[in-house]
Amino acid sequence: MIPKFSAVEFVSFYIEIPVMIVMFTSWFILKRFTRPAGRLLARDDESRNRAWRHLDIVDMDTVDLAQDEYTEEAEDKVEDEERRSRIKGPRGLWWRLYYWIA
Repeated sequence: MIPKFSAVEFVSFYIEIPVMIVMFTSWFILKRFTRPAGRLLARDDESRNRAWRHLDIVDMDTVDLAQDEYTEEAEDKVEDEERRSRIKGPRGLWWRLYYWIA
């Protein structure tokens, strides 16, 4: 089978990739050099050493990761037990398939 040329697929697959790379690099450059002047002047030595970290999604100095942990509640345990009983039941194969898809 010989593939047929499709202009839409060509644009989607081959031209969109460089466009996205150019957009990301321009955003990166603009983000790097358009910082507020007051923030640049008020920097201390520690923040100057961390200047390369401006792209971090989460600021590890201000986020308490232990507080953001998920704790299971009684409802979650009931749902887990219900799921286990469904999988072990007579229609277990269908429930496994459902849970795999969902």
